[in-house]
Formats: sequence, structure tokens, C-alpha cells
Amino acid sequence: MGWIISTTRLDETLKNIASTHPHEHSLAESLIRNYWPAIVHLNTDDQQRWVTGSWLLGTSAPQGAGIAVHCFARIVEGELRTNIFAPFAGYARSHPELLAHCRDDDKDIGLFCRYLKGRDKNIGLGQMFEVFRLARRPASPISSSFAEWLKRDHPWLLSGLGSIETARIVSFRNRQNHPDRRIETHEAEQMSRICREVINLLHPR
Repeated sequence: MGWIISTTRLDETLKNIASTHPHEHSLAESLIRNYWPAIVHLNTDDQQRWVTGSWLLGTSAPQGAGIAVHCFARIVEGELRTNIFAPFAGYARSHPELLAHCRDDDKDIGLFCRYLKGRDKNIGLGQMFEVFRLARRPASPISSSFAEWLKRDHPWLLSGLGSIETARIVSFRNRQNHPDRRIETHEAEQMSRICREVINLLHPR
């Protein structure tokens, strides 16, 4: 799946797949909504991405497992950014004292600092999971502030993520960016399971 190089191209591919197999896609959507009710917490576009990626796992479509991996990773990345990192960035910017000692050149937390200050407009999936890891045993003021904010607003999240194989999400996604490192169906199924665990944590019942 190294040939899909942008989210726009990925979305075009997913829409083409769904429109070519409307009956199968509709059946898959019904099944997924029954066994994973938390899908309703995703936005409409992400719900359709999840359904298409999941349906591909049951087909013999070329590179289907790889496309599914990209779907699941993109959804988790967006969920973490929307529900955790963007809100914390807004909080940090409204409390300038939190950013006073946040150093852009820090080898561990510098990317996070630049994101919080608006110097980097985005933060990647692997970077987000690394920020969570650092927050479990904070060694910098901004990691401590993030950990405290999480404990107040999402008290279950840090400990919950600690028991999930989040490194595998990043590993599978990164592997699929290389066309010579094919993702197998059973690996994409593992990816689906782990990503569901993360999304469930973000939207507890």
C-alpha cells in the first residue's frame, strides 16, 4: 500500500470500493454496528472508513489488509488529536505559564512543545503515543502538566493506554508505508482490535 501517498487519495480509493460493492458494504456496516456500538462516536466519514477497512479484511482485494491498516490508523490519529491533543493545546495556550519552560529543542518533548505553541500545526500518531508514555513518568514540567490535565479530564486514559499494545499500531502503519513490507490479513485484524481498544477508552460508556 505504499502507493497510497495522501489522505485524499486514500479517501478516493475507499469511496470507489464502497460504491462498487454497495450491498456488501451495507451488510458489513450493519454487522459492525451490532458488535461494536462505539462506532457511533466516530464522525460520519470515519464511520464509513472503518466499515470499508473492516469489509476489506474479508475480501481478496489486492492490498486490502494494507488499506485497512491505513484506515484504522488514520481514525485513531484523528480521534486522539480531536479529543485529547487539540483540547490540551487550547488549555496550554490559555495558561502561558505552562509553556514558559517548554523547550522546542528538547530531544524528548520538543515536538510536543512546538505543537502546543502552534509552531507545528500537526502532531503524528507515533509522537502522540510517545507523549502519553512520557506522561506516565513525567520528567519535564509540560509532561507533568499534561499528566495532571489527563487525570482531571480523562482519569482512566493513561493507565488504560498502558495496557494496550499501542506500539503495534505505529509499527503496522509504518510498515505499510513501505511497499516491500506487506501487511497480512491477520495483522490487520490485530490492528483493528487494538485501535478499537483505544477508541473505546476515548469514549467510555
